[in-house]
Amino acid sequence: MSIGEVYLNRINLLGSARDKPETSVAGNGEIVTRLLIATHKRCRSNGGGWEIKTQLHTCVGYGGKNAEYAARIPVGATVFVEGELSYGECEREIEGVMVKWPIVEIVVSSISAIPQRGKAESGAAA
Repeated sequence: MSIGEVYLNRINLLGSARDKPETSVAGNGEIVTRLLIATHKRCRSNGGGWEIKTQLHTCVGYGGKNAEYAARIPVGATVFVEGELSYGECEREIEGVMVKWPIVEIVVSSISAIPQRGKAESGAAA
């Protein structure tokens, strides 16, 4: 990369929380919270009608307030996530064969629950 070139890896995601967040402690003692966020897209089907397609996004909060806040988000809550894409690879043995597959996660820099009408939400992490 030469001086003057600028690149940006930034994600803004608005969706609904799926499943209960999973919190664990990394080897260095840092809190790690994984949260699945569902987004929906309305598109035409082959028959000419409309259908809704759902995509699931894995969001990961490392340490600090974001991980703690993500762990308290209830299933079904509407959330706004800011972060960056992280690419990796997972390898497991399946029936005696080592299998690799890519992993794409959103590393959370900010997460907040969006209040629903008639419902109160707690504060957000920054």
